[in-house]
Amino acid sequence: METTKQVILVLFSAILIVGMTLAGMSSLKVDASTTVSWNFKNTSFKNLGTISSTTAVDGLTLVATDSLTMQVKAKNATVSGTDYTYALALSGRGNQNGRAVKVPVSGNDVIKVTLQSSSSTDARTLIVADSAGNQLTTMSAGTTASTQSYTYTGGGDAIWLYSQDRGIDILKIQVDSNGTSSTSTTTT
Repeated sequence: METTKQVILVLFSAILIVGMTLAGMSSLKVDASTTVSWNFKNTSFKNLGTISSTTAVDGLTLVATDSLTMQVKAKNATVSGTDYTYALALSGRGNQNGRAVKVPVSGNDVIKVTLQSSSSTDARTLIVADSAGNQLTTMSAGTTASTQSYTYTGGGDAIWLYSQDRGIDILKIQVDSNGTSSTSTTTT
């Protein structure tokens, strides 16, 4: 019985290969959609306290220096029915060298940031920049927490998030990747 199964498997495989060759199938396209998120209430973040050097946590890089620090702090906010209890506080102006978040991307992503101004009266601006330092867009951090989105379609492996001028609290970052990969098969 085992020998019969093996013979049938070999015949099926051969028929499949011949069929692909006759049909001219030369490439296979695979769409892969993934979601990765970082909520600052998670244990890996909430115990960090003040960050004064670059720190990688769960694939997210928190870029800081002694003079451009940030901290994870207790912060209560609710957005679309989701309660948040901790935030990454960007305590002022940042850039790619400090007080920034380096977010991994694949080139065809939607970046969602749940954020709020640290001020109860003034909105603030979060800059989204590419690996070359070019500003791609901005997100508004209002006095009430909200989720802002940006669709990234560039190359490179990361984008940076940092405050244009003053304090912003980031509660969550999410990347929805809609990457497509192709595998080619040569038939002769």
